[in-house]
Amino acid sequence: MSSALVSSKGQVVIPAELRRRYAIEAGTRLDFVDEGDALRIVVRPVGESACGDDGFGLLKYRGPRRSLLDFDVSDAMRREAQKP
Repeated sequence: MSSALVSSKGQVVIPAELRRRYAIEAGTRLDFVDEGDALRIVVRPVGESACGDDGFGLLKYRGPRRSLLDFDVSDAMRREAQKP
């Protein structure tokens, strides 16, 4: 078993052997799962998103300004139902 000390800033150095085994490199996301009496670390490969919100703001919209009403599903359904 490997161990590490926590710095005053809450940082931990992951032993090199474990970094190699789990392909942990700069940009790798580590998820911490509280299991009551233990802490489990889940390694996510570089580029894998943990959730949809991770990509929020990455794409820029350059078209005309739009209202939130443009995205109202019920309004779109009403318009669709009124079509002949």
